[in-house]
Amino acid sequence: MSKYILGLLCSLFLLLSSCRKDSSKAVAERFANAFHHRDYKTAMSLATEPSRVQLETISQFAAGLPDASAQEAKNILVVMGKGEEKGDRATYYYTTSDSDIEQKINLVKVDGKWLVEWNKMDSPVEDKKTETPAAPADSSVHLEVGVPEGLDTTLLSE
Repeated sequence: MSKYILGLLCSLFLLLSSCRKDSSKAVAERFANAFHHRDYKTAMSLATEPSRVQLETISQFAAGLPDASAQEAKNILVVMGKGEEKGDRATYYYTTSDSDIEQKINLVKVDGKWLVEWNKMDSPVEDKKTETPAAPADSSVHLEVGVPEGLDTTLLSE
């Protein structure tokens, strides 16, 4: 009976430790939800200092958007995908219900705490289905320029 209880306690411990709210994956998911729901205060609390500065700018911009837009943002669902943790760095991918484009979150461990290292210039992961169209075989451009009627072109030809 005591082995059964010990096994149950160990299983419970493993389950709870894998779902810790301070794990890299949990921080990435909380950040993605906060960011897309326009909860910038929460997003900033999960980000590095340089990232907080950029999020503050976005927060100020978003404050000027209509309330209906903010309400729509709260309905966005974040679906976490694959991720990888390597030492003090981690990367996770996710999609949102309003876009099929996979996005990436980079995290770094600062003083034992996982923080999102976010930059507004970070672009979503390229959609592998979308390819750049090939240039035509003859990519030279032929441009014909006409002269409006009545325009004195004597100065143009000198």
